[in-house]
Amino acid sequence: LQAKIANGALKLVDRPKNSPVIGSGIRCTYKYDPSTGGLLNESGHRVRFFGKGFTQTHSVNFWRTYTATPKMCGVRLFAGICANFDLDTEHVDIVKAFTNNDIDVKGMHVEQMEKFVEGGYQTDGKPKKVYEVVKALEGLKQSGNIHQENSTACLVKKCGLKQNLTEP
Repeated sequence: LQAKIANGALKLVDRPKNSPVIGSGIRCTYKYDPSTGGLLNESGHRVRFFGKGFTQTHSVNFWRTYTATPKMCGVRLFAGICANFDLDTEHVDIVKAFTNNDIDVKGMHVEQMEKFVEGGYQTDGKPKKVYEVVKALEGLKQSGNIHQENSTACLVKKCGLKQNLTEP
């Protein structure tokens, strides 16, 4: 969570009066060492803060959700071209890829993490402060679409590649 705040993805603000607030959650994952069965190392655990996209409302919190996935024939063709021309392939995993893209809805808010609330509570039991979403957040319906549009724009415009219309 601190990384998302430092990245400028979230900003702690007062709870809006007439705007819906999207739920949030945390997901804990652990990396185990197969030989010992224990945690891989001291940083073998990870906690992810995400927005609960199922609490979003169409045309209020999001408009577009489409994210293309490659067809297997395209993946096989790519692998065949790499093998035929003896090309090296690289696996690229962009850490926090979504939070590098600005969100397309202004004034979107998510709840704080349970048990880690800053700013106190209202009389109805809800936190007084919420996070304003500035950049795309994992779990939100439009995050994949925003990331794909920005990646495609970079590859087409800056790198000069052409997009295949039958398999975007």
